[in-house]
Amino acid sequence: MHNMESSPEQDNFVKLSYILLNIVAQHFREYFVKLWDKKYPNEKWHDDVAKRNLKLQSMLVSRDGRQKQDMYSQKILKGDEQNWDISTLIRAILDSGFKLLEGCRPPDERTSPLRESEEIEIIRRIRNEDYGHITSMSCSLDAFMDIMTEIRSVAKNLFGKDVEKKNLQS
Repeated sequence: MHNMESSPEQDNFVKLSYILLNIVAQHFREYFVKLWDKKYPNEKWHDDVAKRNLKLQSMLVSRDGRQKQDMYSQKILKGDEQNWDISTLIRAILDSGFKLLEGCRPPDERTSPLRESEEIEIIRRIRNEDYGHITSMSCSLDAFMDIMTEIRSVAKNLFGKDVEKKNLQS
């Protein structure tokens, strides 16, 4: 039987999980709704659910005109952003066809300040490289501090200065 005591690296991983899955995801949910309401001021996200879901269906079609069948599109089509995970939220904001933000520039062409889409790409990279596709539940203190610095910067730039102070203390 394995020792069930956790190491500091495992504790860091658990903290990172909580931050990405709970705190960052909730802010992205609110951010998505804000972007939607800005883009479609006459069709606010929470106003008419049936009308919104028809709009979602019409927008989530592939190039050949068929309804997209990928996992993310199916979650988005349910129209309940409270049940969207961080990957689905990022897909809805960046890759859905809603065109809620200006697209990302190639990494070698990016200059400060970054576009909102490029800030979101940082979270996508963190989710994929440092959390989503890993070989163990471990995160060194140095890596954790680097990740938190990136998350705090993105949170401040996307969600406002107070978010970092209220929610993202390690």
